[in-house]
Amino acid sequence: MSQMTDQHPSLDPSKGSRSRLDRFKEYYQSHEAWFSSSFFTLGFLFDVFTLGRIDDFWNFVSIGAFVFFAVVFYVINAFDDTKVQESSRNKVKQWIFRFRSEAFHFFIGGLLSMFSIFLFKSSSFWSFLLIFGLVFALFLANELRWIQTKKLYVKSIFLQICLIGFSLCTVPQLFGRVGTDVFVVSLLVGLVFSFFGVWCVKLFSDQSRSVIQKLIWLHGVVILFFFACYFFRILPPLPLSIQEVGIYHNVEKQDGKYLLSHEHSRFKFWLKGDQNFYATSGDRVYVFIRLFAPKGFSDKIYFRWQFRDQKGDWQTSDRVAVGIKGGRGKGFRGYSYKSNYSYGRWRVLVETHNSLEIGRINLEIIDDVREREKKPLHVREG
Repeated sequence: MSQMTDQHPSLDPSKGSRSRLDRFKEYYQSHEAWFSSSFFTLGFLFDVFTLGRIDDFWNFVSIGAFVFFAVVFYVINAFDDTKVQESSRNKVKQWIFRFRSEAFHFFIGGLLSMFSIFLFKSSSFWSFLLIFGLVFALFLANELRWIQTKKLYVKSIFLQICLIGFSLCTVPQLFGRVGTDVFVVSLLVGLVFSFFGVWCVKLFSDQSRSVIQKLIWLHGVVILFFFACYFFRILPPLPLSIQEVGIYHNVEKQDGKYLLSHEHSRFKFWLKGDQNFYATSGDRVYVFIRLFAPKGFSDKIYFRWQFRDQKGDWQTSDRVAVGIKGGRGKGFRGYSYKSNYSYGRWRVLVETHNSLEIGRINLEIIDDVREREKKPLHVREG
């Protein structure tokens, strides 16, 4: 009588486990680009929903942790994973090296999210669209097949952008102001961090000397890009940002409150105050702002009043300075007004002492031939 000693392959738990793991490895290898993109998006969304004030201590710690791990996984991505996994029997270490690209993209996604949010708050729409568009184009290019062989170079550019963005948002808080000198120091800080990452790649990986030289060259190109954006007034004065701006018939400060008077415009909800300003003799045109400035900030901003001449060019009429103090949760409040004006199209630019734009508002001053009694002014707190 024969005795059955063989087990059915499907009942062998070890083989079943290995089979599932092998299938996952095969799926991962065939969809590696998709995994990287998904983790990048996950990191981006993580900061969108968790990012707080730029001057909050725990927010700074969280962003600092993202910077640290982004640099760590950047260095790990420089290693030859085949050699590491063959030489290492540590399963945890093997998994770290297997998913190092996903981890890097997660932390880079979070940092780019932080930079994008602060950039969106601090710049005009077109400046934000230009810079973010270039970063997004770089992200799409990362998925191209011919770039897949140069992943470390693309990761270097991503890392450099994130490190400079981090320094541009944090270094001005240490100075308590913005300016060209603060901008240069911010770039140097970002450059030191990025060169530290390249130095670690050179020290711990087996990358060739030519690769290291190309990484340094790429970091120099990114620095020149930020310098160009600053020189052409594309880059905003981070971390300052406009929270509210509007045109009013009167702004009055009472008991620490700002009372804003404007005409009732129920259906024109898209207007910010009285952008269609109906003026009579003796009226002043007021512009009111709420501006975010971090704790410890003490600087000056300027209201630049400009009108459009008959040729369609903008001409500066006045430039009024206002001192600001940072730290208020709802933003620093300030205003400027104009008594001498002509009818037509105007705009007010809110800018720093070196003419970097923080925000702007357009308006049209119209000769009011109506009876003011039919258009009463309404008052709200600003």
